[in-house]
Amino acid sequence: MELGEKIEFLISHEGTAGQAGRVVRLREQEGLGAISLEGVGILRRFRRHLTIPIPGRGAAPLEVWVPALGAYAVSKAPTFASRAGDPKSAKDLLYLRDLMKAGPEVVARIDSDLGEMGGDLFSGSPARPQIRDARNTLSLALSAIPLP
Repeated sequence: MELGEKIEFLISHEGTAGQAGRVVRLREQEGLGAISLEGVGILRRFRRHLTIPIPGRGAAPLEVWVPALGAYAVSKAPTFASRAGDPKSAKDLLYLRDLMKAGPEVVARIDSDLGEMGGDLFSGSPARPQIRDARNTLSLALSAIPLP
């Protein structure tokens, strides 16, 4: 019986295609590793700043950066595709489904994020092919699912 939770750290892949999906040591943090995956660099590039209030007298709020919802959605498609045959690929597809079912406000935020990410599309930014690849991967995945 295992206790506790597992946390997966992801890092942008550098190296050969055969090395993708493997755990690599993090130079920044001794003793930690991260799964090297294609397409996760977009999470760092398109992010949002959040201020999280901490209850208590005089406690300073916590300042954090999180991936933009649109970047998260775009990153899940290649993650899903790279895990083909692994049960975790279904989890990635389920995350995308959950985002799209989270309500009009969340979907509007994703749409807005994709618009911002697309603002770089004509400057030769690497975001354009990644968005296109994500869309194509998801279209292929959805066309393989029999609909009632």
